[in-house]
Amino acid sequence: MPTNNHRSLANAALYAMLLLAAITLPARAQDALDRLDMQAHAAYDAQNYVDAIKLWSELIKQDPKNSGAFFNRATAYEDSNQPDKAIADFSEAIRLDPGDPQAHIRRGHLYDAADRKDDAAADYTEAARIHPGDAEALDWLADYHAGRGENEKAVADYTAIIQAHPNDAAGYYGRGTFYLDHERDFASAVTDFTQGIKLMPRPDGYCARGLAYLGKGDFENALAD
Repeated sequence: MPTNNHRSLANAALYAMLLLAAITLPARAQDALDRLDMQAHAAYDAQNYVDAIKLWSELIKQDPKNSGAFFNRATAYEDSNQPDKAIADFSEAIRLDPGDPQAHIRRGHLYDAADRKDDAAADYTEAARIHPGDAEALDWLADYHAGRGENEKAVADYTAIIQAHPNDAAGYYGRGTFYLDHERDFASAVTDFTQGIKLMPRPDGYCARGLAYLGKGDFENALAD
C-alpha cells in the first residue's frame, strides 16, 4: 500500500508535469503562430500576395485577436488592388488596437484614393492625436485643408510638423510651398525655403525660393537662385 510520502511524491510529480505542460503547450502554439507570420512575410516580400493573404488568414483563424495579422493582411490586400478588403482589415486592426497610428494612416490613404476625403481626414486627425507631430498624417491633413480652402488650418498642420521635427527640411519645404502657391505670402515662403535649404539643399528648393524672391520683386536674389 502506498505510504503518505509516496502519495505526496506522486502528487508533486503530477503537479510538475501539469505545470510543464501549461508552460510548454502555449509556447509551442506561439511558435507555430510565429512560423506562420514569418512565412507570410516571406511570401509578401516576394510579392506573392495570394500566399501571404492565405497564411495571414490562417494565422487570424488561430489567433483572431492578433491586430498585427489584420494589419499585415490589409497591406497585402492593398498591394494586390483589393481596397475594400484592405479597409475592412485595417478597420479590424484599429478595433483591436485603437492606439496604432499607422493603421489609421493606411486606412486614410485608402479612403483618400476612394475620394472619401472626410473619412480620410478623420483617420489622419486620429493618427495625429495618437502620435502628436506625426509628419505623414499632418502632411495629408494639410493637403485636405488646403483643398477645402482652409488655409489657416493647413498652415497650422505644417507648423505642427516643424515644431515636432525642427531639423527635418520637409516641413519647411511643405509650408514654404503652401505660402508660395496658396497664400502668395512670398516673404514667409522665402524664410521657409531658406531654412529648408540650410537643412537639406535641393535644386528644386532653390528654384522655389527663386520664385518667391521673384514674387517679392527681388530680381537679383531670384536670378541668383
